[in-house]
Amino acid sequence: MNVPVATWSLFRPSSRLSAIGVSEILKITGLATEMKREGRDVIVLGTGEPDFDTPDHVKDATARAMRAGATKYTALDGTPELKAAIRAKFKRDNGIDFASDEITVAAGAKQILFNAMMAMLDAGDEVIIPMLNWVTYADIVLGGKPLLVLCQQANNFLTADEALIRAMAAVQTQSTSRPSSISQASATAACRRVADAVRRLGPREL
Repeated sequence: MNVPVATWSLFRPSSRLSAIGVSEILKITGLATEMKREGRDVIVLGTGEPDFDTPDHVKDATARAMRAGATKYTALDGTPELKAAIRAKFKRDNGIDFASDEITVAAGAKQILFNAMMAMLDAGDEVIIPMLNWVTYADIVLGGKPLLVLCQQANNFLTADEALIRAMAAVQTQSTSRPSSISQASATAACRRVADAVRRLGPREL
């Protein structure tokens, strides 16, 4: 007796996954890796990963922590010791004093942004994303609609007030920003400009 063989894949991607393409950064990284295998001298400006090894004092501290038994599940937003160290860093280097409940720890910025979008967005919500931005930001806006606002070189790649106000007036906004080499002072100034725009527009116009 001939038994029909199923020819379809057991994996059926969800509509959310189907709407997301392969990361352009991973494509760039894969191409650079292949070029290096061919012996070509390549400077990779893809993932933003340092080209130097993890410093020895970081390796040593990690090893000491593991030997001390720090290998179990932690609080979801980070251990108290780690959050205290993060608070101290921001206060020392950036002059900003956060409370512990204003700090959360994750595997990376994109995970935090993804979690925030999952927590805040409903279907059809629009999210302002300043460009230049990380290429996967638009994909993170699952179920929502990314609204890309171009940042010009003439404005030091910060969102122009007029463009930001137009975007904010057009949507009810959840906003993402650009984690990059931008200084903390510049990031703080950008947040202040967003707050000023909100005050100028007022809740009625938003």
